[in-house]
Amino acid sequence: MADPGRLFDVRLGLALGKTQEEIRKMPAPDYRDFELLYLLEPWGWQNKEFLFGKLMSVVAAFSGRAKKGVSAKDFMREDIGGIKGELSVEAMLADKTPEEIKEIKKSRIKQIFGIFK
Repeated sequence: MADPGRLFDVRLGLALGKTQEEIRKMPAPDYRDFELLYLLEPWGWQNKEFLFGKLMSVVAAFSGRAKKGVSAKDFMREDIGGIKGELSVEAMLADKTPEEIKEIKKSRIKQIFGIFK
C-alpha cells in the first residue's frame, strides 16, 4: 500500500503543476496550508466521483425507477456491481478489459434505475 503522505504530495504536485521534488522543497507552513485546504475543500478524482455519484443518486431517486436507499456510493468505483466490502475494486477488475469494465458500470446503473433490457 502506498504511503498516504506521498500520495498527497503527488496529488498536490498535479494540482500545482509541480514535481514531487519541488513539493518536498516547499516551506513547511505553505505545505501545511495546502493540507488544511485539502481537508476543507478536497480536490481530485475521488471528490469529483463522489459529487457525480451524489447527483446520480438524486436523479435516480426522482426517476421513480430506482430502488429505495440508492446512495452516491452506488455510482462510485468502490461499489461496482453492488459488491460491498467483499472484493477490492482492483481484485474484481484485475482481469477485465476496459470494455468489460464499461459494461459492468452500465449494467450497475441500469440495475439501479430498474432498466432490464
